[in-house]
Amino acid sequence: PTSTPGTETTVPATETSASPSPTAPVVLEEGEFRYDGLDTSWIDPSKPMIAFTFDDGPGGAYGGSDQETGMRIQQALKDAGAHATFFYIGSKIASGDTSKAEVKQAVDWGFEIANHSYDYDGLNNATAEMIEEKLSKTDKLLSEISGYSSFLFRAPNVAYSDTMFETIKAPLIDVSNWSNDWQSSVTTEQIITNVKRAKDGDIVNFHSTQVTTAEAVPTLLAYFKEQGVQIVSNIVSL
Repeated sequence: PTSTPGTETTVPATETSASPSPTAPVVLEEGEFRYDGLDTSWIDPSKPMIAFTFDDGPGGAYGGSDQETGMRIQQALKDAGAHATFFYIGSKIASGDTSKAEVKQAVDWGFEIANHSYDYDGLNNATAEMIEEKLSKTDKLLSEISGYSSFLFRAPNVAYSDTMFETIKAPLIDVSNWSNDWQSSVTTEQIITNVKRAKDGDIVNFHSTQVTTAEAVPTLLAYFKEQGVQIVSNIVSL
């Protein structure tokens, strides 16, 4: 399915026609994928890790009311000493200085920034040329802000196709735990309950434009800290 800006409908991977398994471990060798901003010095490899990932940012674009939620989420992560990955939409980055500032803050605070295509339109029925264009435009915007050159990719609606597998060179990221925060009927408490089910190695899907998510994240960070679980960026968990 497709959706209009600001009203993305995310479809769990089990409901898409061609969704990959979570990407295999990234080997950081010469010529391999490398996220330039990666910092693993604080990670204890003997402890469990869960990746928190946030789609649909930055906020404040298209005249939406979600301008502050991404910043609130970033602040909660920083306060907890946790990391995360933010999958950004290119057209929202390009919408103005406020959106760019949110991405810049994520970079400055050591979070991973990643590609969520240029708009909300699904790419699973797109041509190779269209796929390349949308990813390239978003990568360029991310590079201009960060100075980095390589970014993970998660598709709108987490919907993939053989053409995407053949065309996209970056690791394609799936989801193993759904917060379900994209559903308007889901409360902050339900998001917390859903995400508490995550286990070591899981990739949790949130949306940084949701107020309920901004409300849930501090509680979840405190919960997993008590459990001895490290909250990390996506690239660390792969």
